[in-house]
Amino acid sequence: MAGKVYFDVGGTRFTTTWDTLQKVPGSKLDKLYELHEQQTKPSGKVEYFFDRNPTVFGCILDYHRTGDLHLPDNVCASQIRQELEFWDISPHAVSSCCWKILYSDEGLEKTLKLLDKEIPVFSTGKKFIQKTEGISSLIRDLMEYPTSSMLAKAYAAFYLTMVVFSVICDALVRSQDYKVSFQNGSVSGSASGAHLMPSLSTIPCAGLVIEVLTNAVFTVDVVVRFAVSAPRIDFLKSFINILDLLALLGFWILVFTALFSPFFTPGSETDALMVGNVLMTLRFVRLYRLAKINRGLMLVLLALERSKMTILLLFVIMVINSCIFGGIVYCLEDLKFTNVFRAFYWAIITMTTVGYGDFYPSTTGGRIVASICAMAGLFLLAMPIGIISKNYSYLYTRLTHREHHSKEKRKCRKTIKFSTLANGVTSSMS
Repeated sequence: MAGKVYFDVGGTRFTTTWDTLQKVPGSKLDKLYELHEQQTKPSGKVEYFFDRNPTVFGCILDYHRTGDLHLPDNVCASQIRQELEFWDISPHAVSSCCWKILYSDEGLEKTLKLLDKEIPVFSTGKKFIQKTEGISSLIRDLMEYPTSSMLAKAYAAFYLTMVVFSVICDALVRSQDYKVSFQNGSVSGSASGAHLMPSLSTIPCAGLVIEVLTNAVFTVDVVVRFAVSAPRIDFLKSFINILDLLALLGFWILVFTALFSPFFTPGSETDALMVGNVLMTLRFVRLYRLAKINRGLMLVLLALERSKMTILLLFVIMVINSCIFGGIVYCLEDLKFTNVFRAFYWAIITMTTVGYGDFYPSTTGGRIVASICAMAGLFLLAMPIGIISKNYSYLYTRLTHREHHSKEKRKCRKTIKFSTLANGVTSSMS
């Protein structure tokens, strides 16, 4: 049946034939032919009206004509998928050149939820996206989101001041060498001798006061943030929170060692001091709390989080290539590299372009392998950097759009409220 059929889609008129509509079996336009055949009215001008998007319909009509489904780049991908579903067209029919249009918003909802969680938008001291829920929510905003209110900014400044004091104190204390020796069952510190970790008894009085004060603040901060976190399991899933807990554990190990040193067996106190001081070096991770204030730093951390699978893949490939190049160099330079593990270490240092020069090949074959190893390292390092940069750019763009939308929404609300008050109608405002 080659008769003409007319469509009015969203106010735009289209003309085609029944034969064209039958070229895609199972589509909604193909089903119109069956419906038309069942009608008993005499043949004549047939016209259908659909209140749908005319731009997408034009592409679908072209798909019936040519067999190739191309999509417009000026329509939202979500709306395109809805239109395809309405017209009973499978997304698999989309041409490969238009896949980027169909999936341009892939993961957008997940990204926005991540930004809402990590970098929420606040208005007049309260969450704009989520309503405040009692005292727990107020305390959580105060301690986790410095941009939520002026009080939250003041607390963030206080916390970071404590972090700076703690770091400076730790640097001053560790600038000296300490020797831990046992005299009458106690530990004493000396500025001479081997470089070992200090105990609380070796720290000057002013430094000890700062250590106790800052770590007391950090302990209260962790306890309160854990108590108000919802759900609490998310608090323990945070890598920075785990390191913060380990740093606090190191401090309290030192306190426990100082209080109960007479009860320690010889040698065990030194081990406890070593464990405590090693854990306390994790205190520098608290500087990453700056990310709560600095949006750029937070976006970098989120980009790294989104790129974790790429970074893991890079790590695996680096290990494999280190074993390959290290094994080859070990066979060629058996006099230079006394064991294969030194060859693995050399390969890692070479691929990361560090090149300490403590181990290097001296034969022609070894130098050729070293050159290939260095070039392979350059290629491997270049790939994840581009992916991380792309993720950062994507997050930054989405965050900028969301903040701009929030500002425009607040302006619109203020305009509506002002107009309502000017007209004297306030009962309709919620």
